[in-house]
Parts: sequence; structure tokens; C-alpha cells
Amino acid sequence: MNTPIDTPLEIFISDARIEDEPYQCEVRPDKEHEHLLLIYDYWKSKCLEYGRLPKLSEIELLDLWQVCKYIFIVDLEGECDETARLRYRYFGTAVCDFSKMDMTGKYMDEIFRVSTLAHTTETYITVLKTGLPNVWGWKWNFKEELPRKNRYTRILVPLLNKEGNPGHLLGIFHQL
Repeated sequence: MNTPIDTPLEIFISDARIEDEPYQCEVRPDKEHEHLLLIYDYWKSKCLEYGRLPKLSEIELLDLWQVCKYIFIVDLEGECDETARLRYRYFGTAVCDFSKMDMTGKYMDEIFRVSTLAHTTETYITVLKTGLPNVWGWKWNFKEELPRKNRYTRILVPLLNKEGNPGHLLGIFHQL
């Protein structure tokens, strides 16, 4: 099946559910996949280097070249509360392939169903408010059998905007 990559998710997905409860990481999540740990370790090294959460401008994607296709970056627009809008600044090619669309430049409220949006937004805002990374496992059930995996885990790490306020998230997906 050859499907346009910018088709809304609900056309392909009959159900999306949390596979594992999201959890905040106060320590390194050692049991997670090496790609998630790479992002965590890189982020933690930047925290130690600057003595605070790193700014988006202090993240060098070339440092993460081996996993860039699995990475995504989210921007916070508005206040860090339930009124916030979240927009994908960058969506790696492997994530585009997995989700069947390029979400770069799109707002979450343009993509996700209401039920998915509320939980996702709450989780993303919690990461920004607490300053702690978050790990989450999901399973997507596609409307038709597709020859690919539909389970993933991801980690989100908070980043500061240029004013020094929580304003961005760096994440990475790993298909299971």
C-alpha cells in the first residue's frame, strides 16, 4: 500500500493506547533501549556542562547524527499549562515513516484525536514543568495490517528557550 505521508493519523490508526505508564526519570533509565539512553546521556551531559537545563540552541543535532532520523523536537507556544499549543519543529525521517506522516511544523491539536491529545499534552507539559525526562510506551493498532511494527517507546527531555524558560522538548522514538 502506497500512502501519502501527510495523511492524518486517524485514517490509519484505529486505536492508540499506552502500553506502559509514562514515568519521570530522576535517574538514568538503564532498562531502556540504547537510543533512548543516548539522548538521556547527551542531555544530562549538557545539564552538567551548563549547570542547568540546556537551551535548544545549545543542542547540536550533529552530535546525535547516528539517531537523528528517530528524533523529534517540540516547541511550546503560550504558557506552560493546559492552554499551551505544542508544535513539532523537527520530525526525523524514521519517525515520519513510522507514523505515515511528516509532522514537522504541525500542531498536535491538528494531528491527534481529542483523547490522545489531552494525555499527550499533559505529559509533555509535565516534562517542561518538572524539568525531568519522561519515558512512555505506546501501541498503535492500525486499521489494516501493515508490514511494520506498531509499538514504540520514547523519551522526552526538557529544553529551555532563548529566554531561559522551559519551551522545547527533545525526544526520540524506538520501535519495539
